[in-house]
Amino acid sequence: MKKGFTLVELLAVIVILAIILAIAIPAITSLINNAKINAFESDAKMVLKAIEYKMLEVDDYDPTTINEINIES
Repeated sequence: MKKGFTLVELLAVIVILAIILAIAIPAITSLINNAKINAFESDAKMVLKAIEYKMLEVDDYDPTTINEINIES
């Protein structure tokens, strides 16, 4: 018997891999987008805290001008 794969076997493997990738890529893309959104929200909150600390430092803090609610979705 000859060793190796037939064309049908190779095509079957390629089709199976394509199906797995078609299922996995949207899920991975969604995870990446969620991570970017969470990173942005975290960065925005850190900037807000830095502004608040600076306002406190210069004795010009007015809590009605900026707060955490302004950056939440």
